[in-house]
Amino acid sequence: MKNAEEGKEFMFSSGDKARNLKELLEKLRVMSDEEFFLYVNENKNDFSNWIRDVLGEETLAREIYHIRDRKEIIKKIELYISKREIERARKENIKEEKGEKRREEKEKEKEHKREGERETRTLHKERYIEYRHPIEYKTYSEIVRQLLFKEFFLGVLYGFVVALIIYAILHALQVI
Repeated sequence: MKNAEEGKEFMFSSGDKARNLKELLEKLRVMSDEEFFLYVNENKNDFSNWIRDVLGEETLAREIYHIRDRKEIIKKIELYISKREIERARKENIKEEKGEKRREEKEKEKEHKREGERETRTLHKERYIEYRHPIEYKTYSEIVRQLLFKEFFLGVLYGFVVALIIYAILHALQVI
């Protein structure tokens, strides 16, 4: 519930103050009918005006503006406070549910990350390297064999072919 700013509290003739709807409700419950009619009569409804102008609760202010019975105003304020508390509790529950969902999602992300880290550690321990496309796993020795074959043997083959070409040229020129 919203509290009135200092200096804008509802002042009763007894000197008591109400800073919010709950405090106003407490004062209305113990107030005499004579005191009530000082604030609410055929010409005015000070409670309605204060609720609208200071607390900003226009809906409640409109509901009680034309009511001239203290008990009826008390019922309306009680009902309004109850509705607001239920609404606030519902919003808190929704926030908690959203927070719980976020926590669950974060926990799932953490677990997924942990699983990925475990897999990566396992891959490194077994000296596996992961290729992303297409997905296949090769051992370190397979990769070394593949590189040796491609790089070394192809280099030797190219060198041999170049040597044959040079030999053929030199033989044709009868240098050899």
